[in-house]
Amino acid sequence: MIKYISHLALLLFCTVPVIAAEMSQSCHEIIDSDERLACYDKIDKTSQLPLTGTVLDDRIQQEEPSNKSSFSLTAHRPTYILPLTYMSHLNQAPSSPSQPPPSVEGDLDNFEIKFQISFKVLMDEDFIFKNSNLWFGYTQLSLWQLYNSDASAPFRETNYEPELIWSFLINKSFGKLKLTHLAPALNHQSNGRSDPLSRSWNRITLDSIWVYESWVFSLRPWYRLPESDEDDDNADIEDYLGNFDFRMGYKNRHHQFSSLFRNTFVDSEPRSYYELGYSYAINSKFRGYVQFVSGYGESLIDYNFRNKRLSIGIMLNDWF
Repeated sequence: MIKYISHLALLLFCTVPVIAAEMSQSCHEIIDSDERLACYDKIDKTSQLPLTGTVLDDRIQQEEPSNKSSFSLTAHRPTYILPLTYMSHLNQAPSSPSQPPPSVEGDLDNFEIKFQISFKVLMDEDFIFKNSNLWFGYTQLSLWQLYNSDASAPFRETNYEPELIWSFLINKSFGKLKLTHLAPALNHQSNGRSDPLSRSWNRITLDSIWVYESWVFSLRPWYRLPESDEDDDNADIEDYLGNFDFRMGYKNRHHQFSSLFRNTFVDSEPRSYYELGYSYAINSKFRGYVQFVSGYGESLIDYNFRNKRLSIGIMLNDWF
């Protein structure tokens, strides 16, 4: 940890004075004294931020006011609403080894609404170590059969995912590739339903964030916490979702491309999941968003069901 902090100090020593000097010059040109003072205050706050010197810094600076304010939530994973989605296949009778299919099969539409809400709250800054923060994160994914009037437009599935995250600023360079953050987390995910549709699991995850120029990569392996046979609604979930996920994103001004990949890498029957996304800035608050998914585990109820979906909608924040 001392080694990591020394690298961070060297990076800040080299980059912050340059940024501050450029901003200071513009502040000096402001005539109004109150506005000039506010400008210098902004410089002081910016110079104290744990910046990475990468494309991630825009988001770090945007999140800073909400991190410091009471009753404020900070963006976590992407938050979006996709009012038009089309599925090629539908899981009419979901089941698992311990949960048989429901007695009455569903009557689902290929078109539905998909939306995700995700936020985090800073619980403790410089938790135990400097430049390590403790967060509470929450993500909720919902699949809504709004257009299915024959079935009274039900919510087909909602996944709840609270997690406790301990994030470390690393800033370790390997040539042009930089490891910016490491974040172990205690993660719970469930759909909050009763048998036979109950699905849940608990994991310890370790997320690592890497940056190469305008590319951002996230490798997140996990270990599933064991459950008793009587409490395990989906004992074979790792056979479909594996033990890691890998994200990759590219940012070009107002355009952002992202992908998510999982694979079990089992020779006899490998199972995978792909998620491809493209977002573009409509204005300062909203982004257009197109998403394509294919594979196992888009939601917990479909963890052992292969599906393809194309979606179009609006996004509030992208991955980075």
